[in-house]
Amino acid sequence: MVALTISAGMLTAAILTRKERLFRDKMEYTVIFNDVEGNELAVRKVYEDSFAEPPDNLVLDVNQVFLDWGNPLYPVRSDTICSPSISNISDGINVFFVNTQYIKEKKSKKFQWRLGGQVALTELEAELLYNPKSLEFKKASSSLGRVYSTEKGIVGFTLNTGEALNAPCELADIEFKAIGNAFTFSEVAFNVNIAYTDSTHATYERLKSRVFIYK
Repeated sequence: MVALTISAGMLTAAILTRKERLFRDKMEYTVIFNDVEGNELAVRKVYEDSFAEPPDNLVLDVNQVFLDWGNPLYPVRSDTICSPSISNISDGINVFFVNTQYIKEKKSKKFQWRLGGQVALTELEAELLYNPKSLEFKKASSSLGRVYSTEKGIVGFTLNTGEALNAPCELADIEFKAIGNAFTFSEVAFNVNIAYTDSTHATYERLKSRVFIYK
């Protein structure tokens, strides 16, 4: 009988060979993520047709809304520089929004619901609308009021501060789990039922925010 000895090196070679088989026809590309001012935030090395996971350390001004990374993160098919696409909120309005999010499949992530602009609010009733086929609501909290409804696809909020909010500010933390298929988009939007200042009805706009689910 001949003894068969398998060394750690041979196991490593087998694992590498399997990986090489998986990507043997794939090019490797470099994806660079820059901040708003063009400074490098992160570098990803990814194989062709793979996903480039974005960094989570992007810093924005209080009246800036993050829309996306400007170039497709999936499928990657060339060396790419990704810079954040930003919407700037003017001072004379209110904008209710969450920044666009990237969530790993089956994972949870906390969103910050924000108010932009300069119209101070004293009372607010709003509904967050989401696709329950893509996102599962986990929880929400706010130091400014309460969650009054968690119907499927809708999260209702009532905020009443007793004194005017000095926008821009954070209104609530909202956590979702990604339950949809990988590499698909979903959307989060707000339906504002009541938005009052001290004496007048506030002017406001809504921004639909995208949620990208990846593998």
